[in-house]
Amino acid sequence: MSVKRKDGHDAQQLLQAAKDCPIRTVAVAVGQDPTVIQAVAEAKGQDISHAVLVGNEAEVKEAAERAGIPLAKTTIVDEEDPIKAAAAADAGQSADSG
Repeated sequence: MSVKRKDGHDAQQLLQAAKDCPIRTVAVAVGQDPTVIQAVAEAKGQDISHAVLVGNEAEVKEAAERAGIPLAKTTIVDEEDPIKAAAAADAGQSADSG
């Protein structure tokens, strides 16, 4: 069953559209969040994007290990302060968008 969004697109159409685009790098603050780690791993596994995880590096690695998600070839920017992590992720996004 396909879930339709309000704009009429379903998830498979959006996924295919993303795959048809060049692979981009996505910088994400709160990189230690297990949901974030899972999402970037899935996107990487489907050749949609690469990720830069910004957050407490030890916590990022610990969360990924607990979830059984390898972080090989994933960049981690060690920043414990959440405000600075958000700014670093934003700066990474701005640099990639040019």
